[in-house]
This record gives sequence, C-alpha cells and structure tokens, in this order.
Amino acid sequence: MPHPTTRYLLHEARANLGELVSRVFYTGEEIIIEKNNRPMAKISPVKKEETLSPEERRERFLRLAGAWKGPRGEQIRRDAMRMRRTSKLLRSSK
Repeated sequence: MPHPTTRYLLHEARANLGELVSRVFYTGEEIIIEKNNRPMAKISPVKKEETLSPEERRERFLRLAGAWKGPRGEQIRRDAMRMRRTSKLLRSSK
C-alpha cells in the first residue's frame, strides 16, 4: 500500500523542516510543499539503490566540479583533489 502524501505551505515546512525530513525518513511518507496553493517541491524518501558510497559521491563531485568554468571551478577542483588524496591516505593507514 502506498504511503499517503501530505501537503504543507512553504512557511509551515520551513518552520518544521527537521520534523518533516524525519517523518519522510521513518515512515516513507511523501510531503508536497506549496506556495500560493501551487505545488513547488516534494520531500520523498531516498531509495536504497539511490544512495551512493563515499567513493561514488567523491567521483560524482569531481565530475561536476570539472564542468565548472572559471577561477571558482579551478578552486573547487583543487579542493576536491586535496580531499580525495587525504581520503585515500586515511583509508590506506587503516
């Protein structure tokens, strides 16, 4: 049986975001956030197959950072590579 969908106004969702995220996580319920009676966003649980390992998250981040142009993109790539090297060193020392 599918879980129910509950609707919240944006200001209510903002005031209770932590509680709403917990409800979604623990019950599987989906929550629609509305503004001016129009659906704007949905909070839904993450499926097991959608979760990524730390290595997959790092690789995805590096690919995204590589798509950014300009000085900010270069800084993000340098930071990401430094984090990647540190992570590998930490894993190899275990």
